[in-house]
Amino acid sequence: MLVVVDLHNEDRRDELDPKWQEAFVRFWGLLAERLSRFDPDLTILEIINEPVFKLDVHVDHLGELLHRHFPQRGIAVDRGRLT
Repeated sequence: MLVVVDLHNEDRRDELDPKWQEAFVRFWGLLAERLSRFDPDLTILEIINEPVFKLDVHVDHLGELLHRHFPQRGIAVDRGRLT
């Protein structure tokens, strides 16, 4: 069974807070590290669903963190871009 880890935040005002955005990047780095023990062919991270903040500002740092802990695994990014 393929699993897509897809978290949803419903508090859109929080997403606009730079501190929330920094915590979001740290959270995904920690979660990727914990999930790295799972089969890479059966685990995909969808790091953000319909963001209201400018994800592009964080993509490089977030991608670096995720690939460090989750190499050669599927990572889905909003707007259909795959890393």
